[in-house]
Amino acid sequence: MTNINSGLLRIAIGTALALPFAAFIAPQSAQAQTVPSSCNDVLQNCPADRTPNLTQVLVAPILSTITINGSTITITPPPTDGSPVDVTATDITSTSTGIGNNISASSSNGVLLDLVSTQDLSASVGATNDITTSAAVPGVILATTIAYGNTAQAQACCGGMDVIADQNISAAAGTISATGTLNTAPGVGALRMTTSAVSNVVGAAAINGAVSLVTNQNNDAGLSATSTATMCCNTDSTSVSATATSNSSQSSSESSTVHSWAVQNNRGNIDATASQTINSGTALSSAAQSTANVASAYNRWGYTELTTSQYAEGSVSSHAILTANNYVTSATAGTTSQGNLAIVSGMGSDGRINAYQNIAASGDVVAVTDWSGFSQGGVGTAIASASGNGLTGFVCTTCGDAGVGLYGNAEQINSGNVNATVNMSGGTSASMVASATAVGNSANFITQAGAN
Repeated sequence: MTNINSGLLRIAIGTALALPFAAFIAPQSAQAQTVPSSCNDVLQNCPADRTPNLTQVLVAPILSTITINGSTITITPPPTDGSPVDVTATDITSTSTGIGNNISASSSNGVLLDLVSTQDLSASVGATNDITTSAAVPGVILATTIAYGNTAQAQACCGGMDVIADQNISAAAGTISATGTLNTAPGVGALRMTTSAVSNVVGAAAINGAVSLVTNQNNDAGLSATSTATMCCNTDSTSVSATATSNSSQSSSESSTVHSWAVQNNRGNIDATASQTINSGTALSSAAQSTANVASAYNRWGYTELTTSQYAEGSVSSHAILTANNYVTSATAGTTSQGNLAIVSGMGSDGRINAYQNIAASGDVVAVTDWSGFSQGGVGTAIASASGNGLTGFVCTTCGDAGVGLYGNAEQINSGNVNATVNMSGGTSASMVASATAVGNSANFITQAGAN
């Protein structure tokens, strides 16, 4: 689909094997993916590789564990000043984070940030967060569980950046996993439960400077994010979520000229599961999201260009489960599964996106939402969305400037199955809303005139 509001649009859109890429990308077949590929292998306009000035290698497992048993404490003998005999927690905050390799670099005062890094991981990374309460927690339970394989962040003010980031996770790593578990007694106020697992992530931010960002990401390990909440009841609201992303390269900038290259390969299976079971509750939410590869560039007041090659071979699945024996107001469950995703968003200047996206036959993309609930007048909603290859290009003018242009070359090949499934049961006097969407390949190009 092509959506044009105003401005100038110049797009060449191709389907499988329909568009020449000699000027930008040399497509890689499934047979050619037996070894990790890099920017110089597949992106012909990629900057020349350089010797790393920072190298990290991890071969031993990483595990972060938190266990909370929030039981009631009874004071004996009883206080004589009228203080409570039983003491319990009013709020619980628990954050468990496991990281394999991490790099953080920044520059300021007009100094160029020059970084060439390599991160290799061949060991498992895990984070667990287990919370049990046997008494009321009338405030907020905040449970956050995060597992990262390789992470790299770069930030520059006024001097620009020249960054090359290589990230590799071998099959020997086994699994990058984040697991959150919650069991509560009656009397919970609000629940915020977030679980996230990421294999490789690169993030760059810049102001007032030229940006050159090269990202090479390869993941052969499994990836899992799981949130499981079992509750009696709550009085405020609940939010249970799980997110699993294999390879992520994202830049955000202002008053900069941006050139970004991203080569991303995923061969491991990806799963995100968010499950919530409650006897009686209000304003309930369960959400799961999984993604193989995502590359994006956001820029204000400057030219923006993203060139990417994305390959996905392992399965990508998300599963949201919401079971409410009784609820009021709302109960919502949703899933989103994405194979490859490329995004360019610019304001006030031209933009270009060059993308080659390939999903192998074994790269099934699946989203499943299971909803079961009963209510007298509440609204139950179940949503499932699955997409193989997705691409979005957006630019807009501002303050009455002349029209901007959006340019690009795109090829999307999808050989995997794409399935979105919603299962709903129950209801009573509740309103029930269901939506399931499955898309093989999607490309959206938008130019827009901004308001004065």
